[in-house]
Amino acid sequence: MENMKSLTEELSAKTTITQSPTKIGKVYIGTKVVRAEPMNHESWLRSQGKWQEGQESYGNGYKVQYEDGYLSWSPKDVFERCYRELTTQEMRMTY
Repeated sequence: MENMKSLTEELSAKTTITQSPTKIGKVYIGTKVVRAEPMNHESWLRSQGKWQEGQESYGNGYKVQYEDGYLSWSPKDVFERCYRELTTQEMRMTY
């Protein structure tokens, strides 16, 4: 029991609790309608003329086209957290 108490005290002494920063302002959420197709990072870089042999690639992702025509690339996990495919009904309302 004494060993357990000693271990707990030692761990407590080494553990620093950091308070999260104060939350400021109002909360907002943004929405965008984009077009996208699966494309790995290397293919994206090649399509933009920016690929260099031996360059690091970030794997699977999506080529993304925004409403104003701007093209970019997004990693798969980031894209799939932020976007979902529109349903047929949503497509009818949007386009």
